[in-house]
Amino acid sequence: MAAALKGVKRIYFSMTPQPYYVDALTVMAAAARAQGDIEAFVHLSNYEQSYMTLEKMTTPDEERRSWLGGLVTDWSPQQRAHWVCERVLDWSGLPTVNVRATLFAENPHLTWMQLGPLSNGELRLPFGNQRLAPIAVHDLAEVCVKMLVDPAPHISKSYELTGPELKDMYEFAEDYAAALGRQVTYIPEEVEAWNEAFMDESVLQESLGDPATARHVAEHLRIQTRLIASGQAYGCACTRAEIAAAAGPRPKHGELVYPGTCRPEHGGTKGRPVRAWRFRVPGRVDWTDRRLGPQSQDLQTEVGDFVLKRADGLWAYQLAVVVDDAAQGITDVVRGADLLDSTPRQILLQRALGVPTPRYAHLPLIVDAHGNKLSKTLAALPIDPADPLPALRAAWRALGQPAGVIARSSSVANLLDAAVAGFEPARIPTASVPVSS
Repeated sequence: MAAALKGVKRIYFSMTPQPYYVDALTVMAAAARAQGDIEAFVHLSNYEQSYMTLEKMTTPDEERRSWLGGLVTDWSPQQRAHWVCERVLDWSGLPTVNVRATLFAENPHLTWMQLGPLSNGELRLPFGNQRLAPIAVHDLAEVCVKMLVDPAPHISKSYELTGPELKDMYEFAEDYAAALGRQVTYIPEEVEAWNEAFMDESVLQESLGDPATARHVAEHLRIQTRLIASGQAYGCACTRAEIAAAAGPRPKHGELVYPGTCRPEHGGTKGRPVRAWRFRVPGRVDWTDRRLGPQSQDLQTEVGDFVLKRADGLWAYQLAVVVDDAAQGITDVVRGADLLDSTPRQILLQRALGVPTPRYAHLPLIVDAHGNKLSKTLAALPIDPADPLPALRAAWRALGQPAGVIARSSSVANLLDAAVAGFEPARIPTASVPVSS
């Protein structure tokens, strides 16, 4: 490698997906660093790295799950390899440019895996109504050549590249038909059935020559298929002002009711940069609250497609709490009634992620004389840590429990023991409880 780099000052590095990707890049980076006069190292990475940042990947386990919506093991081996490689180049001190390309137009999903179906006039993929914007290799090559010719403006930057046009699979079928000169029909497939039918490691091994590489490529393609096919989340370019103008200023649950402007079937973001990610809601959700009984909410009319990842880059409360609860094995959630209308959104996310739904019980709020929930925002007095018994007794009364149960308790421990033994859920009031703050 060192001999091959002699006289070279600008490097372009790329490899097909394989288990030795990290090894090869690390050796290349080590040789380039030892040479010492490299002007540019252009690295072909992948699009997912735009949200697999060091900050997100190194937080504690529960927080990491809320950042990424799952575990690192949910990502394909090639995506993980690219993450490591970007870190290696960062630590090397080399003048690096990361080119994070989306799905290639030449990807196996869209090329040789379709040879059989296309011969029968069919395009068979498990992508439903998803819209993709693949990038052509020759376009990517042109961009990389420009960076190598004039690297100075690009050093230490990362670029996320997509193709110029967002299309669904029916539009891709029309493109295939125009190119082949005969009719092509898109046939939507079920994801796992398609993976089983098309991800044949023995065929991959014949073409790639190495069993380990075949397994690596197959797993990468399977996970890539699942990510594209899920379709439950989509990018949104709308500002709050635009949402208010489209839907009317109808504040609900701390946010405006989203009218679905950037849904893929409505044209997506129409080329505008994605500000946030939203979860597609199906309509009405029914559930049973342990205190309030049967509940129902029409999410389309009362909430709209809600935010999963905010415009500031942070994951939103609804996804974070679902992932954290699942990670901790939470079976019962008891909280204030002000969070009752968050429950259907959380149930939808639990179903989408395949995690259990806890049992929910929502308690009445403690409010002031004007009906406002007691909170720090309204300067409500905190519990006195030196003498918490008066506040605990007040809370006990607010929950409708008989005062005599805890009347003789002289310590926090005694009061809590008596309260657990004598608590009667049926006495909890259904309305908010006014108290003096």
